[in-house]
Amino acid sequence: MDGQGRIGAAVVAVVGDGLAAETSARYLAAAGVGTLRLIARLPPTDVVAGALRGSNPDLVLQHRPPPDDQDALAGCAAVVRFRVAARAAPELAVAGALAAARALRVLAQPSPEEDGGRARCLVVEPPDEPTFA
Repeated sequence: MDGQGRIGAAVVAVVGDGLAAETSARYLAAAGVGTLRLIARLPPTDVVAGALRGSNPDLVLQHRPPPDDQDALAGCAAVVRFRVAARAAPELAVAGALAAARALRVLAQPSPEEDGGRARCLVVEPPDEPTFA
């Protein structure tokens, strides 16, 4: 299976509320992730759900409220988790985009499962204070 095929077959959980989680979900959907499992207090608004499906018509969109996140993580190839913190909107958007990029880079690579080993689960947690070069 090629990298895009692995991304399309992946189940990715995005844990958290707010702009960073939304930005990450938007990047992951646009990249072609097959299933996005949003673990947040509230389900995505119609506008956000429409944008996610607009960039990826084949997307399977799921919502699970916390604290159900342990069960919701079962079967995920990657988990992008955000802690609640007061930051400026541009920093949150950048953190979300960077976390999505890290997850996609790993998802596109062959997994140990494809080589007969165990499946992996990547957890991407942006640092408390993002740095900008």
